[in-house]
Amino acid sequence: MPVPPWWPAPSTWPRRCAFHDTGLEEALRSRGIDTLIITGIATNFGVEQTARFADEFGFQVIVPEDAVKASVKASSAPAISAPLCRSAPVG
Repeated sequence: MPVPPWWPAPSTWPRRCAFHDTGLEEALRSRGIDTLIITGIATNFGVEQTARFADEFGFQVIVPEDAVKASVKASSAPAISAPLCRSAPVG
């Protein structure tokens, strides 16, 4: 699937969160998107931080356990099982 033209360019992303100074929240809201499925290779950094920000902004968050990876194998579990009020890790 091609990247939508409104998606922030990767060079503008900060290291740990897709929401920080990218306009992503506004882009998602303007399109009526209220649920996010977050995946990635840095579970204990970018994925976790992005999920926390999304939760704080009121999005429904899904983090599929089989679609994330941490730099150290044991690091993924705490990051995705940590309580996020409205978030739902999926096994």
